[in-house]
Amino acid sequence: MRDVFLCHASEDKAAVVRPLARAFAANTISCWLDEAEIKWGDSISDKVNQGLRDAHFAILVLSPATLQKHWQQREINAVLNLEAGSGEVRALPLLVGTNDEVQTIIAHYPLLNDKLYQRWQGDPAPIVEAMQQRLGGTPLREALQNISDDTSAPQKPAIHIPRLKKPFTDLDKDRFIKQAFAVIRDYFKEGLKQLDTAHPEIDVDFT
Repeated sequence: MRDVFLCHASEDKAAVVRPLARAFAANTISCWLDEAEIKWGDSISDKVNQGLRDAHFAILVLSPATLQKHWQQREINAVLNLEAGSGEVRALPLLVGTNDEVQTIIAHYPLLNDKLYQRWQGDPAPIVEAMQQRLGGTPLREALQNISDDTSAPQKPAIHIPRLKKPFTDLDKDRFIKQAFAVIRDYFKEGLKQLDTAHPEIDVDFT
């Protein structure tokens, strides 16, 4: 899963999208960006569809260039369909341009008229802050925060390393590594069990 999918026109990549992606990465917000995710020979439509499905939110970077981009229009429609089908907020409009251009963009997308939008002013910091607030309400982040705050959560395993007068043999090292991994495995199994009990809607089966 990614926190956010960046839907944009190529004309906005250098001035808006790349600075925003770098700021997100610096603040541990994972994002889906086409130039980082789509490799030589990949199916573009398959990759984009997967990115839209796997992201909690999609930032719709809407600028005058957007109005001329058929591919971005399809991405926008897909996000709005996902939002309508789930009943959950998915589309986060980010408007780029002058006041007059912004009004033209809003008029072009009636379905977005009742959404609170952000304006791009050249600084990604306000967008990062708004994104952090938005992500604070996702089930996975809330669940992980609850576990970190839960005093009953399993404590970090204490692994005793004996001080021996003789050096470890290869067999001793193998046994120690197996015991250490067993302790760590049990610790994480208990953590996933607590997460599954408290939040059954989150899939914790990684096998």
